[in-house]
Amino acid sequence: MDALKNFEGHVITTHKRFLTMDVSKYDLVIIDEDILLGSIIQNKIDISISDLKKVKKKTVLGSMIRKKVNESLKYIETDERISDFFSLPSIDYDKTDDDIAIGVDIPSFCSATHFLYRKSSDKENNISEDCITFIPPVKFNPNMKYIMVSATVDETVCEYFFGKENIEFYTCKKARYEGALCQDYRRPMSRDYISKNKDIIKGIKKWSGFDDTISFKRFMASYQGDLHFGNSAGCDYLKGKNLDVIGTPHIPDWIYKLFAYSIGCEFDTEAKIKPGITVEHNGWKFRFTSFDDKVLRAIQFYILESQLEQAVGRARLLRCQCKVNLFSNFPLNQANMICDFDYEKN
Repeated sequence: MDALKNFEGHVITTHKRFLTMDVSKYDLVIIDEDILLGSIIQNKIDISISDLKKVKKKTVLGSMIRKKVNESLKYIETDERISDFFSLPSIDYDKTDDDIAIGVDIPSFCSATHFLYRKSSDKENNISEDCITFIPPVKFNPNMKYIMVSATVDETVCEYFFGKENIEFYTCKKARYEGALCQDYRRPMSRDYISKNKDIIKGIKKWSGFDDTISFKRFMASYQGDLHFGNSAGCDYLKGKNLDVIGTPHIPDWIYKLFAYSIGCEFDTEAKIKPGITVEHNGWKFRFTSFDDKVLRAIQFYILESQLEQAVGRARLLRCQCKVNLFSNFPLNQANMICDFDYEKN
């Protein structure tokens, strides 16, 4: 690290390292892939209420961190709480608290300002104990020019995150695929739908005859391969191979809301996701499970589309004459919409 600090040349590093670096000595930062989805939205931290109370006991009376913990507990334990979202000011991290060995990310808790209280009694939370969840804030140098290069970056979400006045968005002309993307849009293909139709993946695989598949992690026993939604970005060993992508990778509603809240968007915190509402995207008008709230819908569609595009992109259709079958009711660009897939007969 000392050598890096004194080095005056170009530097190539990971997203994770970049987010903690002081880049002020550089002229320009080029970010490959979409850092918002890959390293910010997905970088959620949970702290259980019991761990919060342990931090309170282990910190010095009157310390800033104890005060912040007390304010958190006071908010979530009050009967007058209006919303499960709450904000607290950031505080300086005191390194004397480094010896609090209870598995809590103290520095991130100190820097965080926007929190969500999640209850174990809520089924969608899938947690064993009540907790607070937050996205650690990321600071981009306001005097630095950043160029983000990605096929999945979204202009609307970038405007939400960076501020409309701070970005210039350039859309490259879409090159025609050398390969073919064929999409079966007839079924939702959510985790719940596939769980209720247990043999659907096996039927698809028997029908297509393709060796390679990307779907949800929980269904990997139904197909060959080690890729699933969430871990496929950057993988290149499926280049030029025929591929089945099976699923619409919805995530819990609260993640969309937490991201919107963390970056200061105005949205309905009580908005509920609704099945079968009419929406428009990628030139298509269709029924989908989504929000009426425009901010939450934009974030939802951005995350969904990014996950699907990353999965489809593993075959490198742009340069390779291969075929990807996509089974999802969320339409992608350049997809040939086909409704005569006969895998039900298998």
